[in-house]
Amino acid sequence: AALTAHTHHPAESPGSTCYNCHMPYTTYGLLKAIRSHTISSPSAQETQAHGRPNACSHCHLDRSLAWAGEHLQAWYGIEKPPFSPEETAVPASLVALYAGDAGQRALAAWAMGWADARATSGADWPARALMEVLNDPYHVVRYIAERSLRRDPAFADIDYDFLAAESERKVKVRVISDDDKSGD
Repeated sequence: AALTAHTHHPAESPGSTCYNCHMPYTTYGLLKAIRSHTISSPSAQETQAHGRPNACSHCHLDRSLAWAGEHLQAWYGIEKPPFSPEETAVPASLVALYAGDAGQRALAAWAMGWADARATSGADWPARALMEVLNDPYHVVRYIAERSLRRDPAFADIDYDFLAAESERKVKVRVISDDDKSGD
């Protein structure tokens, strides 16, 4: 009871695993996200100031930074900062995936393949976002996006080379999009 009172998540869920909130996957390295070895608490302010994903938005990929800030304030009394219209209306994962620096884009693409985040946010929507990132200018972001996209059974066997020339990649992404089995 004390655990769920603190985490506001079911006891057996990823949201009640201490290190998912206090040592989240917010560091890019080794072609993937790795856990920060700094013990901290989720913070919308830190995301705004430094671009570091917060644990809430990194698992609830379909939610905005403002959503995370509101929950952190309601649950833990952490003062929420003012949010921009984008931070209020757009999922924080998509802001990072499309507008972040290469490290932020890599972390967002990785999170879209993370089993815990896919279970929390729904696994039926990240494919479209990941397909767009298959043409990212940074090859490692493309690699991570491809790996995350392959976690979706509909895209497990896509024919894509993240190191191919841009013109070839664009053709492949168009074919993948045309063959998209996600129903959108």
